[in-house]
Amino acid sequence: RRSLGLLFLLAATGCALLVPFNDLIGRAPVLASLASWPLRTFIHTVLLFVPPAIVLGAITPLIAKIALQSGAPAGRAVGGVFACGVAGSIAGTFATGHIFVFYFPVTVIVVTAAGVMAGLGILALLAARGEAPAAAHSLPVVFDREIEATSADERRRWWTAITTVFISNAAFMLLEMAAARVLGREFGASIYTWTTVIGVVLAGITLGNYLGGRLADRSAGRGVIAAAFLGASVTALMGPAIARWMSGMLQDVELFYSLAWPVQITLFMTVAFFWPNLVIGTISPLVVKRTLDAGAAEGRTVGAIYAWGAVGSIFGTFAAGYVLIGWMGSLPLIAATALLLALTALAWAPKGYAAGIWSGVCVLVLLSAWLPIDAAQGIGRALGFRSEVDPARIFETESNYSYIAIRTLDDDPDQREMVLDKLTHSQVDLNDLTDLKYEYEWIYDGVVNKRVPAGVPLHAMIIGGGGFAYPNYLERTRPGSYIEASEIDPQVTETAFAYFGLPRDTAIQIYNQDARNRIADIIRKMDAGAPPDFVPFDFIFGDSINDYSVPQHLTTVEFARQIHRLLADDGVYLLNMIDMFDSGGFLSAVCHTNAQVFPHVYVFNTGRPPDVRDTFVVVSAKQPLDLHDLAPRIREHYPFAGNLIDPAAIDALIQRHGGILLTDRYTPVENLLKPVARTRGRDPGEARLARAERLAIDGDIPEAIAACREALEIRPLWPEALRLLGRLLAAESDLEGALTALRRAAELSPEPADIEYDIADTLLDAGRAEEAAAVLDGIITRFPDHADALQRRAVLAMAAQDYAGAVVLLQRATTANPKAATAFYNLGLAEAARKDLPAAIAAWEAALGLVPDYADCLHNLALAYTATRDFDAAWTAVAQLQELGEAPDPALLQTLQQQSGRQQ
Repeated sequence: RRSLGLLFLLAATGCALLVPFNDLIGRAPVLASLASWPLRTFIHTVLLFVPPAIVLGAITPLIAKIALQSGAPAGRAVGGVFACGVAGSIAGTFATGHIFVFYFPVTVIVVTAAGVMAGLGILALLAARGEAPAAAHSLPVVFDREIEATSADERRRWWTAITTVFISNAAFMLLEMAAARVLGREFGASIYTWTTVIGVVLAGITLGNYLGGRLADRSAGRGVIAAAFLGASVTALMGPAIARWMSGMLQDVELFYSLAWPVQITLFMTVAFFWPNLVIGTISPLVVKRTLDAGAAEGRTVGAIYAWGAVGSIFGTFAAGYVLIGWMGSLPLIAATALLLALTALAWAPKGYAAGIWSGVCVLVLLSAWLPIDAAQGIGRALGFRSEVDPARIFETESNYSYIAIRTLDDDPDQREMVLDKLTHSQVDLNDLTDLKYEYEWIYDGVVNKRVPAGVPLHAMIIGGGGFAYPNYLERTRPGSYIEASEIDPQVTETAFAYFGLPRDTAIQIYNQDARNRIADIIRKMDAGAPPDFVPFDFIFGDSINDYSVPQHLTTVEFARQIHRLLADDGVYLLNMIDMFDSGGFLSAVCHTNAQVFPHVYVFNTGRPPDVRDTFVVVSAKQPLDLHDLAPRIREHYPFAGNLIDPAAIDALIQRHGGILLTDRYTPVENLLKPVARTRGRDPGEARLARAERLAIDGDIPEAIAACREALEIRPLWPEALRLLGRLLAAESDLEGALTALRRAAELSPEPADIEYDIADTLLDAGRAEEAAAVLDGIITRFPDHADALQRRAVLAMAAQDYAGAVVLLQRATTANPKAATAFYNLGLAEAARKDLPAAIAAWEAALGLVPDYADCLHNLALAYTATRDFDAAWTAVAQLQELGEAPDPALLQTLQQQSGRQQ
């Protein structure tokens, strides 16, 4: 107990010194001079945390020694101590992640923890008063026997024990890292995801330690240990299939989506990945008991096995985080971990038939999860070890940071989006890389154009690359500019090069590192008297925040001061962020924090109702900006529904939340975003809307309408639900009801053009062509490049025999969307109606170039070629029709044969 008290006091001292040592190490000249931030981070972390961790790590074996000396059965004593230790880890993880970081700065948390340990140390010393000193004794333990090499069997037994716990602990960390990625695809990567993953894994280990201790007192034979490894392998391999099943099954379970967001994640994680960790947790007590039964000394045996288990955990963590996930992906890693556990079971099993067969199964599953061949991919999908088929997905991979996918939009291969984990981060039109897709980009562009005339070069920094849509836009629209972007994930950058239209010879300076590290490098050069020639910046754009995971160190007042130093005297810092105005905790904190550094702070929304998630752009400037007319100016070019928020409303929001100041030691951003996370977690309204969409796909329109109405009862002002309801009512021929729903959706939507197009369609179905034309004219007036509206309006013009007007409209439609084959086809019809056959042929050939099996185009081309006496081309068109299985018009064939003088 004296030793225990001294260890607690030493650990308390080490933890209390964490905060000042963190600052001291961070300013150490040797570390500051390192160019490699990953190496600097690693060394900094080791120097800061390893010493107190060593002391804390010594406590558990000492307590296990005390427990063993108490006379309790060895297995139960060791298992109970291990279980209680891990249970404490769970309590610390959840208490800190969900409570403490919201209410207290990190300094207070660390110092309080140190105080608790100091109190425990004092209590232990008081309890040890009068305790006789431990008698000195020789060390007839495994270490001494190993050194003396007196017994090959003892050495073999020792190495078998430490190798076994090394593998078991490495396995549960590999599973933990991989499970976090699997959950990230379903729930996004956030503090809630990581807290839950760690907590559920540790809960499994805790219960496993306890059960393993009780089991060890009954039997710790080879067969029992082999069975534990085999059970862990089986349950690990089942995890992805269970996760896939839950993801599909829970789509219709409204009760699940009515639960709090962290509870949803916890239930999902528990059902899918709790069980292998529970079984793995039984292994260490079994190995300890087996080694003690062989005559090994208690304290050193428990300490060494516990230590080697921790080394295995460290190895698993680094192997997964730095190598394996990026190399093979999270799902194949689970299969590989199951194989590792199965092979270990095979090594332990007295008779290895079952373990051998199961190892073969694991090999096959691993190959199906990893091999890039069609047969393996089909089996892998069926087992839950590959992503489900998505015709829109053209690329997917996993990096050390996230799951990355590229998807096409609206069946157009040139319209693409980049998905990181669960969220879409960028969209781009490869035909027009200057076509900005996101509202916050429109705000960025509006502010830039206010400050610097169009086309004039500027100096800009973008924090967060993603698909590099906005940096690429700046480079193209402002040639000669200095533009740099910090994107922490090099695989995201590579994906942008390969699939998102970012040229490899771009002049954008790309830094694959954390933005704060990049800014620290610049400031260090400035402090050394050699500022780079691109400083100061005219603009710094923050584009690294979403509502699942927030890089909190990029939101603090210390970071804002660094931004301020890099900006020109009239420089502007624009930060894109997510929140709900009604709750507004994060928005208020960001505004209040930036206002401590910048004298002028403005906020734009994007027009969503205050009770739903919205995108905000916080504009922080050194000089006053006149932005009152910016929203109307944006609306001249884009379907923008946002506005500049009244400063008084922002002040009231800050006051309502108590003026939260974000600092490097107090950044409870995830807690501030809890209301938004809950909406992302699929509230009951979203669950009902998703059910309505699935029912509509299945053709059950009445039930889909009912589900849609239920969603609107929960959220009456929901444009997406109103639009779907309108479409469903139109399908049921309730055209008046459809029009009412669609018009309300258009009023509420920040992007009403497509909904108004649905209104025009519905009016046409109702035979109200004049009203439809008026609606389409309104869309075209506000959005001159709306290709669908242009084309539909042209069809109405042709119906009214206004062929010249139709040609003008269709020419605009094909310019707005050069991939629209139907627009070229209709243009050909309009030109033919005007008797301009060469122009009609050119339009139909263009449509055929886009859709080679366009039968109507081939038929019309055959007619036009015949009329212009280009008989060879006419026969070619006929042959192409026949190759498609289409029968040419007999009258066309007869005319062509007569005029060309040849038979088919």
